[in-house]
Amino acid sequence: MKRIHQINVVALGLTTVVYIIPYFGMLLQIPLAIIQLIIASIITSKYKTQLDNKHRAMLKKYWLMVLTAFILIVALCIGAAIAKNYDFKYSNNLFMILPGIIICSVLFVFPMFIAFYSGYTTFSITKYLLIKR
Repeated sequence: MKRIHQINVVALGLTTVVYIIPYFGMLLQIPLAIIQLIIASIITSKYKTQLDNKHRAMLKKYWLMVLTAFILIVALCIGAAIAKNYDFKYSNNLFMILPGIIICSVLFVFPMFIAFYSGYTTFSITKYLLIKR
């Protein structure tokens, strides 16, 4: 479990540092998400029976946040497909700025919050399992 947490920390740290150049940080979020989903799947399948209620609840919250992010991203893609047929030239500036803020939040900010929560969760679970031994 300690190795799993180390992999998570390295991937999260690398993504955070690379966000100095936002474009590359955004691109690195994709492999980070894949790594963290694999880690969460391993923890859920292999270590769930060894966890107490607090850590099981943390794991459930993580999966709920992942599901929520997935639903929001799918809804955003559907909304973008619908908006493609809309004529925006008569819209006011707020109508143009607000969707950009929502898109950035859903695609980049919210997933990074989930990534940091994943880091905290793996840290807490690793600490718990090491103390339990």
